[in-house]
Amino acid sequence: MGTIFVLLVICAVVVWIIRNMINDHKNGKSVSCGCSCSSCHGACHQNLKKEIERLRNAE
Repeated sequence: MGTIFVLLVICAVVVWIIRNMINDHKNGKSVSCGCSCSSCHGACHQNLKKEIERLRNAE
């Protein structure tokens, strides 16, 4: 009986974590970095594209 209870608690925690990750993603927060990407307006991604382009041109 105790094993089933522990299993249910672990499943509930996993579902809660996944649900929070989905809600964070819907609210514009990045799941991978933990920062709020909604406030950067893609600036970090644009900087990465510029750096890749600069490296390609340097070759």
